[in-house]
Amino acid sequence: MKDLSARIADRWLREAAAKGAQDLPGSVYVRLETSSDMIRASFCDMWGEELVGGPVRGHVEAFSPGSDTGPCLDAFIVRHASATPGWGPLLYDVVMEAAGRKGLTPDRTQVSASAFKVWDYYMNRRSDVKKVQLDWNPNSPKHIDNDKKNDCLQTSMRYHDPVEEDLLASPVSKVYYASGRRTIDTLEGKMGKLVRV
Repeated sequence: MKDLSARIADRWLREAAAKGAQDLPGSVYVRLETSSDMIRASFCDMWGEELVGGPVRGHVEAFSPGSDTGPCLDAFIVRHASATPGWGPLLYDVVMEAAGRKGLTPDRTQVSASAFKVWDYYMNRRSDVKKVQLDWNPNSPKHIDNDKKNDCLQTSMRYHDPVEEDLLASPVSKVYYASGRRTIDTLEGKMGKLVRV
């Protein structure tokens, strides 16, 4: 019997029309690059060459916070994401799991409508994903607490909620933490479809 987090993730994949590891075509693999300040997951061939054509392609890149973002709890920040429709969530899960205890947060300046839906799903329908609230950037008078470590640029939230600016209700104002490495373990162990570089 599957554990609760696996059942929740499976349901999320079905409801979101998102593809999971089990849906990867035979010739498509996931490439994972990591360093102390960068994580990149992309679809590739068996030799690790990123796919630029075909029915499945995409990547998600995340980097450590910079002087332009604020500390953001030292979470990895998604700076670029692009994928064939339905395949993005698989790459987001891989990057979030690779981020581990640092966590993952959306781009701090702008988030596309499709990416916003992924973050909204993480916030509202993935009980297996931990969420931690970020604060406004240091120059804002709207601070929710005095902890400077969670100060973070919130321009992407304003892009989707320009009138209300409801920090606590926004899915792009948080850091997300995977509860384990289920997707990576499935790709790497059970399927042999993870290429580390």
